[in-house]
Amino acid sequence: MTHETCNDSFHDDFLDNRFGWEVTDKKNEFSAIMNDEYVMINKSKSRWNYYHLSCSFLMGKHWQLEASLTCDPNDSCNQFGLMWGFGLKGEVFNRFSLSADGEHVSIVCFDRNHHRVYHRFYTGGLSISTTSEIRMSIIRNGNYYFFTINQQTVYISHVSHFMNLGNRFGFYVEPGLTIRSQHISCQETNPEKVRLLKDQLLLF
Repeated sequence: MTHETCNDSFHDDFLDNRFGWEVTDKKNEFSAIMNDEYVMINKSKSRWNYYHLSCSFLMGKHWQLEASLTCDPNDSCNQFGLMWGFGLKGEVFNRFSLSADGEHVSIVCFDRNHHRVYHRFYTGGLSISTTSEIRMSIIRNGNYYFFTINQQTVYISHVSHFMNLGNRFGFYVEPGLTIRSQHISCQETNPEKVRLLKDQLLLF
């Protein structure tokens, strides 16, 4: 694998693989950049996959990570989404994920083997079309994280609930799912603009 580091704003529309995303074709896993998308297929029955790069300012206090995602038709409750705040060893992860059926959201800090979960937020009863383009965002504004789907805030949390062990970020895919990303970006943010999100809570 190659994992390049971005030191300022990062944008990838997947026109090529200039940033070094993982490309693989194995019995239980496939990933490739094709037709202006990053395609990730998890063929495993039990193992989740992730695909990642690094970005230096993710160690800072004001940034936004955003991606456009779709999931091939699947009525499973298995999830896909974004990960952040981990290092190359990948021992502890943070993830923001949506179920393939569009009904559930999870925001979790967990060990690689899930033997220990440090923080979990879970909600159900949603109705999001995952086969249409979804915009998922993680925004850090000082001591708080904001999590949004299609520009609607689904959760706000103090940063102390999550680990910040590295500057890596990327995609999360559970077994049986095929997801596609049309765009991913990471950039430093203006703290004043993020405050407006506190008045746009979707779920609580």
